[in-house]
Amino acid sequence: MSICVWRRLAAFFLAVLVVGLSPSWAAAQARPRPASTAQVADIDAFVARQMKARHIPGVSIAVLRDGAVVLTKGYGLADVENTVPATESTMYQLASVTKQFTATAVLQLVEDGKLTLATPLRSVLPDMPEAWGAVTIAQLLNHTSGIPSYTSVPDFGTMMRKDFTPAELIGLVRDRPMDFAPGEKWRYNNSGYVLLGMLVEKIAGQPWGTVLDTRLFTPAGMPTARVNDLSVIVPHRAQGYAWVNGELRNGDYVSPTQPYAAGALIVSVLDLAKWDETLVKHPLLSPASLAAMYTPAPIADGKTHPYGFGWDVSPYRGHTRYGHGGGIPGFSTYYARFVDDKLSVIVLANEGSGGAERIANGIAEFYIPALRDGAPKPITDTNPTQSAFLKSVVMSMGTGTGEKAWFTPEAQAFFFPDRIKEGKYRIGGFGALRSFQLMEESTTDKGQLRSYLADFDGVGLRCTFTLAADGKIAGVGLRLE
Repeated sequence: MSICVWRRLAAFFLAVLVVGLSPSWAAAQARPRPASTAQVADIDAFVARQMKARHIPGVSIAVLRDGAVVLTKGYGLADVENTVPATESTMYQLASVTKQFTATAVLQLVEDGKLTLATPLRSVLPDMPEAWGAVTIAQLLNHTSGIPSYTSVPDFGTMMRKDFTPAELIGLVRDRPMDFAPGEKWRYNNSGYVLLGMLVEKIAGQPWGTVLDTRLFTPAGMPTARVNDLSVIVPHRAQGYAWVNGELRNGDYVSPTQPYAAGALIVSVLDLAKWDETLVKHPLLSPASLAAMYTPAPIADGKTHPYGFGWDVSPYRGHTRYGHGGGIPGFSTYYARFVDDKLSVIVLANEGSGGAERIANGIAEFYIPALRDGAPKPITDTNPTQSAFLKSVVMSMGTGTGEKAWFTPEAQAFFFPDRIKEGKYRIGGFGALRSFQLMEESTTDKGQLRSYLADFDGVGLRCTFTLAADGKIAGVGLRLE
């Protein structure tokens, strides 16, 4: 029976009609009001709880209504060693939130008549493998190409320090078999966006970063956005961190050449706020291109996957949300646009365990109360004795202890002696356990599944247990909510 891997707790349009009033008064009324003092205090407390639970040194946020800023703020430290505060000007590695910028540059080339979404990749980059001959530009943009992702190559994690050219990154996968036929499935794929960066350079005759600076950053008024280069002095650059065995460490070094057009930008929330304003008020693309960008990816079986061109278009608790997250050692980022609610939330953090999306969604709940109302609700617990036992297991994990007898033999081999101790570095710092509620119960081929929401002083932890027929624990999944 397999074991659930222990996860490191480790992502607008306001119309105003004013008649018989001065233009200056009307403009003032059309401008979204800043967040109230009480609202900011609630957001501050929420962010502080999340940072403490996730051991994040620094966070910067921006909140916008209809493309106008209502809140920007920094929390904690951008540089722990030098005690440099995080501010709205702090520069973070953006990781995969970069993809929407690459996608926009490609769509601009489509509008220029230089290619179409149906153009085959090899008609622009003819030296690519023949097996990729049917792959189209659209399939690269929405992750349905079937080309293997270079970040999924075995042992790629051992190459993080190595510098690569884009062609060398593609060289890691060009001789590997396709994952599936083009258009057959959806699978997140960094190779596709490296190829798109190469395509932009080939057609424009300029480096990918130069094209973005000329055609996106300058028109949007984003003076600090740039391709990451660790040899350059960048004012307000954040340092990246990781929480390892109860200790804050510098994040693992990754050569900035590796993410390329899939994730190599660095930016502040102030510049991303300018980008959001551009998307809402002065888009750099036609309505048709924007519609294509936010259209779910078609799959061969007639279904779709909720990903467009550089944007995840999955709804969140019944609300339309266009968003994207980014993760790279030392950094976690998320940009969420709740388009029907005219709200955007941007969160950049300098710890790599993935907390930015939860923080962004949590901040959105202060502006859209219906999101909180739409949160999953507890279900009736028909086995409170078992729940009490599993609650005690979570509390023991918080101290880094546990009894082997609670687990199946295979789970014992996985958790003991080392992994069970890791709990004190995560759960142990959350505070007192206030509630433990059953959220989901089902039976799978692996056993009975019971999922709980544990509340630790306002920090939610989803605890999912897989139980064998004899009631012993076969797997544990832990995820901060």
